Amino acid sequence: KNESWVKDGAGGWHTLEDTMDNFDFGTSGTGSAPSVGSKGQNNYNPAVFDGSNDLTFSNNPASSKLDIGTTEDFILACVISIADTDSVDTLLQIGAVNSNGFCRIDLGTSGTDRKVNITTRASNTNAVCSIQNLFTFDDVGILIVGSVGGSHIGRWNGTQVTAIGQTRRAIDGGTTNVTLGAGYTLVADTNFCDVDLYESCFIIEKSTSSANISTAICEELEGYFAHKFKLTSKLPDNHAYKSVPPRLSSVIDQTGS
Repeated sequence: KNESWVKDGAGGWHTLEDTMDNFDFGTSGTGSAPSVGSKGQNNYNPAVFDGSNDLTFSNNPASSKLDIGTTEDFILACVISIADTDSVDTLLQIGAVNSNGFCRIDLGTSGTDRKVNITTRASNTNAVCSIQNLFTFDDVGILIVGSVGGSHIGRWNGTQVTAIGQTRRAIDGGTTNVTLGAGYTLVADTNFCDVDLYESCFIIEKSTSSANISTAICEELEGYFAHKFKLTSKLPDNHAYKSVPPRLSSVIDQTGS
């Protein structure tokens, strides 16, 4: 069950990349790769980000940078348990802080709000939107957050909440780094995230693509996660995959084309 987190020896970017240990990322000191946690949801092992110095950075080595390009819609979908640290910390960051094309997804608590913040930047101006009271702390659930159909949204166990105070902007990251578990700045605190991460995927829709990230795609991901990790009881009764998981025939025609 924990094979998904084991380094494959290929030397590329990996969640548990051992070269992250003692990686120097500026004034915040040295970092560490997340560890493999004990068996949890449906007997799977999570990757544990301790909220202190754990992160994964795609620019280590530099050849692992990702080609983001100009991205319209994007989502981060994951099975996750979020600790209540009384702070808002960074789960995912694309690009360099305060540079055009930058995007960051923060989650946590501020006051009584359980919230996700999505920050995007264009024309030297940050746009921050907030999705409030979205998730439950210290409880394994299915989180989807990002931009769907032109609007920033958050989904927790199949229920969608639209962001407030939002200004949707395309990410124009080109070939850039992606950080999971912290906000990589080199010059400031990194806002490490205290989470157990069972599985995740990041999907982008480039501006040259004819495809759109839709609610149906979100539901397919939720169905896959829910049936794999035995979380179907948390999906709403009217969810498309409450009773049965998504099948290949739902996304391609019967001829296999």
